[in-house]
Amino acid sequence: MPPRSPRELSEHAVPARWATDGPNVASVKALRFSPVVAGIALSVVALVLTACGSTTTPTASKPVATVSTTASAQLPHSQLIDVVLPLGSTCDCSGGIETWKVPASSGSDSDILANLRAQLPLTKPYNGLPWCGEQVNPTTDTTTWTWDDSQKRILVMVQTDGFISIQRMPEDPVSQGC
Repeated sequence: MPPRSPRELSEHAVPARWATDGPNVASVKALRFSPVVAGIALSVVALVLTACGSTTTPTASKPVATVSTTASAQLPHSQLIDVVLPLGSTCDCSGGIETWKVPASSGSDSDILANLRAQLPLTKPYNGLPWCGEQVNPTTDTTTWTWDDSQKRILVMVQTDGFISIQRMPEDPVSQGC
C-alpha cells in the first residue's frame, strides 16, 4: 500500500472526543486512549512490574521470602550459607531456616547431592564450626550434613523429593556439638 498523504489521513481522522464519548467501534479509525484508560493501563503495567520484582510475600502468621529465578536471572543463592541452588529453585525462607524446592528439571537426586557436595567443605570446618558428619537415612530418604560447636550449628538436609533444608542456628541451647 503506497504511503498516504497528510490530506488523505486527515479525511479519515476521527475527532478525539469521539474516542472518549464511545462511538461505534467500527467507526473509529485511529486508536486514542482517554486519560482514564491510559491511567488504568499504566497502573496495570506498574502492578505487574512490581509483582515480578518482589521477592517477599508477607503472610498473617510469619513473613515468607520467596526467591525464584527466570532464564535471564542469576541462580538463587542461600542467604544462610555460601551455596548456589539450581535454576528455578524457590525458597520459603524465615527464621534462620531455608526450605528450598528444587524443580524436577534440575536433574536426579544424585545430581542435586553432587552439586551441593561440590560447594560445601564436607569433612572440613565451615565458618569456624567443626565438621560433624554426614548422615544418610534410607527411611526418610534424606542426606544430612552438620557442622556444630555446641553453641552454633549449620545443618544441610537434602530430601529425595527435591527439597533442601538449610538451617543456621546462631545460639542453639539444645545443641550438643559433634
